[in-house]
Amino acid sequence: MCGRFGRTTTADWFAGTIGAAVSAWLGSDGAGYNRAPGTWQAIAIRASAGAERVTRLGPAKWGFISPRAPDATFAPINARLETADTKPLFAQAFANKRCVIPADWWYEWQTTEAGTKQPWLIRPADGEPFFLAGLWSSAKQLDHGQTAASQATFAVVTTQAQADIATIHPRQPVVLDTKGACKWLDGQHGPSELKQLASTSSNRAYRSQPISTAVNNVRNDESSLVEPLSENR
Repeated sequence: MCGRFGRTTTADWFAGTIGAAVSAWLGSDGAGYNRAPGTWQAIAIRASAGAERVTRLGPAKWGFISPRAPDATFAPINARLETADTKPLFAQAFANKRCVIPADWWYEWQTTEAGTKQPWLIRPADGEPFFLAGLWSSAKQLDHGQTAASQATFAVVTTQAQADIATIHPRQPVVLDTKGACKWLDGQHGPSELKQLASTSSNRAYRSQPISTAVNNVRNDESSLVEPLSENR
């Protein structure tokens, strides 16, 4: 799964790699070491602009709300790659409303023999910034008094974890490089091609390190969160 991630590379940098225009609504884009569900994050989508399709990077709330939902009581933060194209909640978004989320790393929690949860920071071994594959929706039916009413919401797509990090958690987010992100946003690919793209792009080497449990508190958002407890795996 993916329930927390971090990004210090600017949204402008990510936008430049995929040829996206940055929305004025994105506002200040400072470093975020502990980006959590329920918060507003930058996502890139392909949208219509007259007769053209353009890529835009703007804010969306993490937690997928169906366009038919009357309230936000059910807002899953993840969608499984294996079933996203057929599950009623996500099928339309998988077909027509895919997005990518800029990131530099993500966190997973490993259950120890003592039954405690040890947080780990995980990133591609090459250390390069990347995109998380996602699905988005517009919360059209929410009353205007509710947060995210008529705004974009999203879920991160997850898949089976690669062998080098599977001992930490059996699931991981779908990780895309720039080329993969552009293909994920492109409307020319069917479900089988997209699943193959997601699997191929995520099949890479990763580097992981145990970190302080301070990350458990979403109010903690400072650079000390990414300091390792011991040598990198």
